[in-house]
Amino acid sequence: MLIPVAAAETGASASGKMTDAAPEGSPEASLFLGNPPARASLEIHGAALQPSEAAQGGLSIIRFRTVAGSEVLPQLETDKLSRPLLFKGQEGWSGFVAAGYSLDPGIHPIRLSLERLPPDKPAAEEGFHSAGALALNVARRAFPVERISVPPAKTPLRSENNLTQHTNRLGEAKKETSSRALWEGAFIRPTEGRISSEFGLIREADGVPTSRHSGIDLANREGTPIRAANSGRVVLSEYMTVTGHSVIIDHGLNLYTAYYHMQEREVQAGDEVKKGQHVGLMGSTGYSTGPHLHWSATIGGTPIDPDILTKGDPLSLSAGGSGSS
Repeated sequence: MLIPVAAAETGASASGKMTDAAPEGSPEASLFLGNPPARASLEIHGAALQPSEAAQGGLSIIRFRTVAGSEVLPQLETDKLSRPLLFKGQEGWSGFVAAGYSLDPGIHPIRLSLERLPPDKPAAEEGFHSAGALALNVARRAFPVERISVPPAKTPLRSENNLTQHTNRLGEAKKETSSRALWEGAFIRPTEGRISSEFGLIREADGVPTSRHSGIDLANREGTPIRAANSGRVVLSEYMTVTGHSVIIDHGLNLYTAYYHMQEREVQAGDEVKKGQHVGLMGSTGYSTGPHLHWSATIGGTPIDPDILTKGDPLSLSAGGSGSS
């Protein structure tokens, strides 16, 4: 079940103030704004964001449970955070929250509420609506500046029209995601090689600022094998003007990894792949200055540092797995 939403850790007490945890002796926190109703049939239980702080480019996960007599629709409102998808599982609701590399450092509130689906009571009736607030603390991260020189023949590849087409195609490929986790434990780096460009760096091409780097570039010899960073389903495998031979894998729960500039592809859209399975060979196709793999990870369309995924299962996030400064 997929529902667009957003995230953070701290609960709201009955008075609407932020609190770090449930009261002493209580197994969990419930979230309310204002006074809780006498019969809290739509309470939000155990709401938390783990970790509650993430560096720019980092990742967190929101979790909560609901108690309701009928189906409910969680609603999440944010100011600057991208609204992630929420997924309903056996243990309640959860969803990844991405702290984009351009997100302002500081506290980013998230407002969480529930409504019956479909509504079977007037909005004014007791128990119809329950709301609470969380917050994600985004820490500043220092990003380097990279200056590159692009061969004149490659420059037109990054035209505004080509970039727009590229963005639209990615949106089409990611319009549906598995409602369950398809991956197995920690992710792996998909190839051998030195890091030639870091995540989030500010790139200047021939003296002109062009973009932020949405992934990690791993450089090695042309033809070096490229492997799936984890199990999932291939949602895109095609030649793209900007990124050359490209593959995108849906790992479920709105988490994707991408593999760009390859010499050739060894999987097709719709294929189920396992962690470590070959998906292509390293190359320099598209807008590229030499053999390398551009490896990126996104929550929906928001890039995160892919190396975070190699530190453990994304569903077991802790303060140590939220990105480095």
